Amino acid sequence: MAFIVHESKLLELDGRRVRSVRCVRHEDGSLAAVRVVFTASTSVIATVWTDWSLVVDEVGEEEIPDYLWPVGEYVESHSSLPVSSVGYLVERVAISRDDANVITGLDFVLENGFRVILRSFGGELVLETSA
Repeated sequence: MAFIVHESKLLELDGRRVRSVRCVRHEDGSLAAVRVVFTASTSVIATVWTDWSLVVDEVGEEEIPDYLWPVGEYVESHSSLPVSSVGYLVERVAISRDDANVITGLDFVLENGFRVILRSFGGELVLETSA
């Protein structure tokens, strides 16, 4: 079973190196989850839960959480962030919350001005990358 990474754990991502960002899509092409892969062969995967909160789990690089089932119905591909074998240093992770104090967004601020922004908007997962 997957676990929800609590805010204190998310902040421990500072100092890790992001090797790639992958989109996990439904068969119809819609975004189901986003995987941020670290150089240490671990990753965090984020999706929007039924209450529109952002759920983030720490998993192995290729592991798929139980809630993305059946596995064969999802396709994983790289996002627009350039892939790096050395990785981009995570300088900080900013957390966004709604009025009920529920996590609705994560902003990974990486070295060289790269950013990976994950957020829940109207019950849908949104990914933005920028340089």
